[in-house]
Amino acid sequence: MNAKSGRLSVCQNVRKDFIRIKNLNPFTDLNYLNFVEIIEMYAREFGIEKEKFWKAKITQVELGVNIRFNMNIASIMSSVSRMKGMENTLRIGNTVNFKNQKYEVAIYDKLGREAQQGEVFKGTNKVRRRHLVKKIAKNNSFVRIELRVKTVSQFNRASIKSKIKTLESVRNNFHSLGEELYKLFVNISFVDEISPDIDQYLVKSQLNSKSVKAFNDYLIFLGLKYFGIKKFVDFAFPILNTNNRNSYIEKLENLFNKYKGDNDFVKKEFQRKLSARINKLTVPAFSSSN
Repeated sequence: MNAKSGRLSVCQNVRKDFIRIKNLNPFTDLNYLNFVEIIEMYAREFGIEKEKFWKAKITQVELGVNIRFNMNIASIMSSVSRMKGMENTLRIGNTVNFKNQKYEVAIYDKLGREAQQGEVFKGTNKVRRRHLVKKIAKNNSFVRIELRVKTVSQFNRASIKSKIKTLESVRNNFHSLGEELYKLFVNISFVDEISPDIDQYLVKSQLNSKSVKAFNDYLIFLGLKYFGIKKFVDFAFPILNTNNRNSYIEKLENLFNKYKGDNDFVKKEFQRKLSARINKLTVPAFSSSN
């Protein structure tokens, strides 16, 4: 604390603090009531009136949710392609970071990370823990997606910035903030590198039409498949003309997915589960505002 100015700077991981205090599992997300409870607990600990503490300015923030899928992590992370509005994509293992100058969005294997940090199956030894995690991960995965803003004052997404300036603004806009996060996160696009290609008889029937476009599309698909669709996107995106690169890459992704057999399953599951998760966490906030 600065004695001259009377300014108190606090750097806390609110979600992790709540999990530790309540002895909850590491995949827990905070709903509206949880958020209010932990912030007012901080106020008591620091001996600051609640009304004043709620006025505290937020300088940096991470906002996200954990989503459970009934499929292995490779099926999800291998499908993550790019994100509209983001300049750079960094892939390391089962983590993808989308970055621009003002903020970043990360999507990663939450189960794998918590297992590495020893936060799951704490009562077991490393060998047993590894076995249990492997067994769960065979047909299940926990994915975390989060927005990371290092400097709120420079954040350039106005629909969210106005809601994260102070603790009070987060509390008062908890439900609508969830809606804005959903709108941001669904800008992530997916390609299907796991599923088998569509039936060859169907491909041949398209080519039998003698349409030049059908032949060109199939050749592009084969090229993307050979080169690697995500590898090509990461290569091409930074050097394409900024005026048309989003539409061009989107056309390639759609074309690639057209020749795969899952009908955008991962994308649809991601958006469905993301919406359900955010709605579940923000319902109390919506109720309290009515």
